[in-house]
Amino acid sequence: GLLTTKRYCSNLVNALICRTVTTAVALLLASHAFAWTVRSRELVDVEISASDSLTILVSAPGAESPGLYRWKSADAAPVKICDIAAPAFFSFNRRTVIERVRGEINTLRLYDATDCALTGQIEIKGRVIDADVRESRVAIAVQYPGEEPALELYTLQGKRIATTVVGRNVELGFAPDGKSILNFDLSDATHAMWQVRSLAPVASSRWMNTGELTFIPGSKYVKQYAQGALSIVQWSTGKPRYVTAALRTVRVRQLSRDGQYGVIHERLPQGDRVAWIDFATGVRVLLGEGSVDHAAINANGSRVAWSVRGGAAADEVTLKRATVNPNGIVSEQH
Repeated sequence: GLLTTKRYCSNLVNALICRTVTTAVALLLASHAFAWTVRSRELVDVEISASDSLTILVSAPGAESPGLYRWKSADAAPVKICDIAAPAFFSFNRRTVIERVRGEINTLRLYDATDCALTGQIEIKGRVIDADVRESRVAIAVQYPGEEPALELYTLQGKRIATTVVGRNVELGFAPDGKSILNFDLSDATHAMWQVRSLAPVASSRWMNTGELTFIPGSKYVKQYAQGALSIVQWSTGKPRYVTAALRTVRVRQLSRDGQYGVIHERLPQGDRVAWIDFATGVRVLLGEGSVDHAAINANGSRVAWSVRGGAAADEVTLKRATVNPNGIVSEQH
């Protein structure tokens, strides 16, 4: 039965076998998930709010109706909150939508992810490489003509506070505790951590250099992979909270508030897979297969949502949602 499956999976060392054992449960989940389809060439991102409504970001260009949407639990389909005409993405903490408008002067427009209220606007004369927002500060990686790439810190009103150099390969974000700014892309082998306010270099802790470290959007935890084990680690201390057997290809998309439950994404030769996981027991439930754009989980780990490409048209993206109980069983869908 299902409880037997749970006990068996919690004792398995081989995560691949465990995933196969739970496939029967997975098929139940995927077949009953509620879905909504949109046409979009770019990323279709999703976030689950405190009320368990979905916030959906359909980015331009190449979308039939780009903007921010709200899908309440009892509704059959999402409702658009606002139009966003230029390419857009969530901040690392998932609380702000950043719209990047290109032109002779590049403009960043910042919107509250809950109601799409405009919270800030910054004009940059160089090419914006990447950006992130946290509370009243905006970190921007920018390329000015004839200069080395720079990391700059701004207020929401566009006042530049500090600037320093940064590598050419940049994936920018505020640290999970908000106390530093990080370059998540370490391929340049250059400095990757700076103090908020002054942008003075900050030395990384020893634990950060063990195995492969990956940041998880919207979480105070990070993923650390080493020797066949995936650890959910507290950012400030480096102390593992949960450790489970996993393949190196497993990507943690999001975590519940306490880090116990997550939604994971794995790229395999036969295609992508997205699954719900209990890191305390190792139980996994396959949510779906296909080309996954994004996946999200709510604060207590009971609700999941994911966007997957594929359908009648090449740019068709389907957003799905479902409910999973702590035993890894589908209890209901909304």
